[in-house]
Amino acid sequence: MKRARVVSAVVWAVACSPQVVVAPDAGPMPLVHALYAASLPATLEARTAYFTDDLAQALTDNAARADAIAFDYRSWAMEPEIEGPSFAIDEQATQGDRAGVVVRFTHPRIDAAMVVEYELCRRENGDWRIAEITGAPAGDAVNAGDAPASLRRMIAMPEATGEGC
Repeated sequence: MKRARVVSAVVWAVACSPQVVVAPDAGPMPLVHALYAASLPATLEARTAYFTDDLAQALTDNAARADAIAFDYRSWAMEPEIEGPSFAIDEQATQGDRAGVVVRFTHPRIDAAMVVEYELCRRENGDWRIAEITGAPAGDAVNAGDAPASLRRMIAMPEATGEGC
């Protein structure tokens, strides 16, 4: 119950403020929840509130290119119409300064449910930042052995190594 109140408070704070305010002791899930509650970050300053510095810079550089990725990485779709009743967010095991958050939802334009996974790291000051986002259809729609699509790979970044959050 306590976590639900923290997440609700974070979502309200994000909706009412241009800055992302997440208590470091709240864990990684509120940061991802806040990303869905706000508009897609469009500036380097806005992106650094959610992402590691290298990913925020790469997303900003990518946005300036003529061949930029042009989809909403939160929904892994061109048109981010996530159906509200089927949206679920779940924190995976946190191991030290690394954590995973999984978002599952259905989208009216695809037949399968989607799974978007966030890899997060914790900075020395306790703040969480998103280091990687991957997306794939859920369940039987995923071919065995196929790696989910990676945002870092799409913008020609190396894999997140866990060094330097």
